Amino acid sequence: MMQRMYRARRTLMSFAFISFAFAAPSLAQTPPALRLSDGVNTVTIDANNVVTFSPGCACSTVSSSGVAGNPGRVAWMGTIGVFDVAAAQGNAQNSSFANPDLSVVAGNTSANTATLTVSWSSAGYNGSVVVAGLAQTNFSGAGSAKYSYYIDDSNALFGTGSLVGTFSATTTTGGPIWPSSATGTFSATEVEAITLGPASVFNGDNEMAMLAEPITVSCAVSSGT
Repeated sequence: MMQRMYRARRTLMSFAFISFAFAAPSLAQTPPALRLSDGVNTVTIDANNVVTFSPGCACSTVSSSGVAGNPGRVAWMGTIGVFDVAAAQGNAQNSSFANPDLSVVAGNTSANTATLTVSWSSAGYNGSVVVAGLAQTNFSGAGSAKYSYYIDDSNALFGTGSLVGTFSATTTTGGPIWPSSATGTFSATEVEAITLGPASVFNGDNEMAMLAEPITVSCAVSSGT
């Protein structure tokens, strides 16, 4: 009798574990991927066009799309908190020394200054690179933007292992060229922190140019008489 009860209990426990395993949502995202956050609410869209809202997100999707492979592309339109996002799109060539590109058109619908952070991440790059940023920055109303560029040797989406460079802009500008510490296979992430005044709109395009690192040759110098 006790053996039958034990076997029945084990069967129920195994069934419950299997049911939980199948019910648990997958947290993995297919690169490349796009993320928007106002500090409270977060929206993430991956290359399979899977849109994920943070718990309790004050968000809505008007349209979205995702394309994996080479090149990859992800786009989203909707609302997040006080921001009306008319367009957010990332493009990435998932091969060496390409230029991930992020474009955003978003407006602050509130009566207070607010910040929207948009991140675009792609994976599977290889080699040693130097990085340059080029930001086409336009505002209707009051605003500023801070651009940051990351390389991550773990090849993780939205990895921030190494901050390659950063600069702020209120108009179209290009950043300096920065060396990176990339080794092996790595991911690349560009982040825009867009601060907008009341009823202000941002319209910009940001390119993370990755180029093969130039070879430096040291030559011995001899002197003679």
